[in-house]
Amino acid sequence: MKPLAGFALEHARQEGANLQHMKQVLHQTLAYFFLIWTVMAIAYVAHNDMAWYTSSNIYNTFVTTHTNQTNFRDINRYVQ
Repeated sequence: MKPLAGFALEHARQEGANLQHMKQVLHQTLAYFFLIWTVMAIAYVAHNDMAWYTSSNIYNTFVTTHTNQTNFRDINRYVQ
């Protein structure tokens, strides 16, 4: 078998470069998905259910409007 030359050699080099680039992109994509999965797993483990109830209670107490309007003098009543 004789060695490649001319157009066949250039085509083989280009195909090899494309395969290396594809392998590199695949490796980076898998590493990125592993990173995202790790961050999501850590966030799920560190999640506290009471944090949502606390923020919801604060929002409902101070932000939502009630039938009787809340002013700054009434905040002392909520704090105690």
